[in-house]
Amino acid sequence: MYCFRRAVGSEPHRPPAAPRPPQDGVAHETNVEGLREAVKRAVQAQRKDLTAGDDAVRSTREGGFLGPGGKVEESGGEGAGEVLSEIQKFRLRQAERDRQLEKERRDKLEKRIRASLEQQKREEAATEIRLQQEVAELEREEEKDRLREKVLAEIVDAKVEELMAMKKKLKAAGLDASDDEDERRASKKDKDRRREHSESQDRDRRRDRDRDRDREARRGGEKDRDAAGSSSRRGDRERERGERDRDGRRRDRDDRRDRDRERERDGRRAGDRDRDREREREDEREAELSKERLKRKMAVLSTVLDDLGGSGDEGEREREQERERE
Repeated sequence: MYCFRRAVGSEPHRPPAAPRPPQDGVAHETNVEGLREAVKRAVQAQRKDLTAGDDAVRSTREGGFLGPGGKVEESGGEGAGEVLSEIQKFRLRQAERDRQLEKERRDKLEKRIRASLEQQKREEAATEIRLQQEVAELEREEEKDRLREKVLAEIVDAKVEELMAMKKKLKAAGLDASDDEDERRASKKDKDRRREHSESQDRDRRRDRDRDRDREARRGGEKDRDAAGSSSRRGDRERERGERDRDGRRRDRDDRRDRDRERERDGRRAGDRDRDREREREDEREAELSKERLKRKMAVLSTVLDDLGGSGDEGEREREQERERE
């Protein structure tokens, strides 16, 4: 064991014995030389021990047990060989355990990555199925909308044809006097709208013309004041001060005018919106009145045709009744 500690450098080196003092009057230089030789030998022995320890440690790390003079078993005895064998076994077990832990860690990581990929594939498949279902649903809805629009267009065309036929019959029977009134009312509405639009444009033009005239007047006044101003420094300062004051007042006045104009414009827009809503309501009322008049015309037409015998055919009478119910 002592040899092993000496080999790895854990046992401190025993210094050599000090030289004996001179006994028989030997010169002082002789003692100094002996001390130097002793120190040199001690230093060499210490370096040798350190080198041996480094070699032992390096050989142990590399998997061998070589010392400075060969194998430790040959130079240090059986005890050192057993210790190094135990160290080697421990390090082998430690390395094997590290490899096993690394393998388990890699296996767990691989399993986790595989599970994540499978989960991602399942989610992508579910998303694709859901998207396909949504696309199919949208296509069905679009097909339904197209069929509905087609049916509505056919119904509207049929109704228009029926109404045109009824209108021709009413004109033939002399019962179409209310159409002139409707046309006059619509013409009056158009005239009112055009008149309001023209008045609004006239107001805007007058306002712009007044603003331009005011601006030109201000410019002319400034030119006149500049021409008639004094050439003295005091007069210049006073004129500049007065111009700044006038500019400030003019800016304030312009700002107030712009704000007033903006409020008026907003009011006009609000009024236009109100008028538009009122026109829409009037149009709706007119549409309802037109429907009521059409129903009355149809009833009168049916009565007239019955009186005139123009609908002697029973099937024609049933068709007229069906139209009236619709």
